[in-house]
Amino acid sequence: QNCSLWRKSLFMSKTKLIRTVVVFAVLFCFAAVGSISAQGVASYTFTSTSGTFTPLSAGTALTIQSGDADDGRYLPVPIGFTFNFDGTNYTQVGTCTNGWMSFVPATNFARNNDLDGTGGGATRPFVAPFFDDHDMVSGSVSYQLSGTAPNRVFTMQWLNARWDYLGTAPAISFQAKLYETTNRVQFVYRQEPGAIGIDVNSFGASIGIAGIATGSGQYLSLNNSGATPTASSTVNTMNISTKPATGRIYTFSPTATASNSSISGKVLTSEGRGLVNAIVILTDSQGAIR
Repeated sequence: QNCSLWRKSLFMSKTKLIRTVVVFAVLFCFAAVGSISAQGVASYTFTSTSGTFTPLSAGTALTIQSGDADDGRYLPVPIGFTFNFDGTNYTQVGTCTNGWMSFVPATNFARNNDLDGTGGGATRPFVAPFFDDHDMVSGSVSYQLSGTAPNRVFTMQWLNARWDYLGTAPAISFQAKLYETTNRVQFVYRQEPGAIGIDVNSFGASIGIAGIATGSGQYLSLNNSGATPTASSTVNTMNISTKPATGRIYTFSPTATASNSSISGKVLTSEGRGLVNAIVILTDSQGAIR
């Protein structure tokens, strides 16, 4: 059984008056496995914050399976825990030099930074912290599992990437993080001194997440790499040409529904009295009703 500790607002009607009772600690057990299910990627919430890019201290370097440091794909690696993305559980990831990470073994090293998938592209489903034709000849791709269950974090890192194949020096470093239990996806960036090597025939980069299906409504694409970008499920932005600021963090969080859930347990007031026929309203950490 999956259990969640929620802060609850309980409403009761008595003699035409509404009395609000705050329950500080109530444990609800959901009887059915999988009854709280994540929605498709288009319904993920997006936030942009500032923080710190911390290079991996004990990362494991990836081994190229095919291709090279310019266009190469790596052998799949274990996440270290079960991660739910786009409504499906995954335990491993595959990645490539070009700034995207798939939840199944990568079958290519796509560089056309297409999030909607109608023109081919990366192995779906995937996350794309900085999807473009990078060259890792001056850098490395590595991963690390940190923390303790049930709050572990898997981090994939592209360090000192040359941005586009015409780049002559490292221009950007970035990470993709997967969070256990919450199933959040997070991107973190650090600018490097090298110039961007985008040529006149290049589209620029894409940033976002993509589900297993293709087309409109099956991805979230950021419209720029600034402090306040918007995420769209219908506009596939492929021409980002500005480095995200050092310490910029983009987070994609799944929403969940409890509409088909079975809830059991006791509902108590702060004085320990039991309530009968109470209406329970579930909220997340941001106060949104679920």
